Amino acid sequence: MSIWKKLKRLLRSRKGLIALAVILLCLTVYAVMLTGTDDETQQVMSNNETLEVISYEQLFFGLSAEGVLTLYHGPPEENQVIETFFRIDTELLKSELPESELQKLKTGIRVYNAEDYEAVLATFKPFAAEY
Repeated sequence: MSIWKKLKRLLRSRKGLIALAVILLCLTVYAVMLTGTDDETQQVMSNNETLEVISYEQLFFGLSAEGVLTLYHGPPEENQVIETFFRIDTELLKSELPESELQKLKTGIRVYNAEDYEAVLATFKPFAAEY
């Protein structure tokens, strides 16, 4: 018997409604437990848009293949793009900052909190390429 037929049968009786309510309540409690906030979960405001709950443990800034400053979920080599910002003038960056800064950007700069997020954007904003 399919699950839909079982649900129909349960809904036809009052016991079924109570059972369904209990199931929905359990699923709701489970979902809240999974998405509950803890120390790893923070809120990030991005471009004055709505607040999103993101686990900072998995955020990295990196440089895309096109040279665009990009926020990734996971290391940049996994290519899970969350948001793109602006193209970086890598020649200007090389002339102003140590080569190690460009290497960090290519391999990924981990973001631990909102301050890190803002600091990385502020650091690389002067190197935004003009179109």
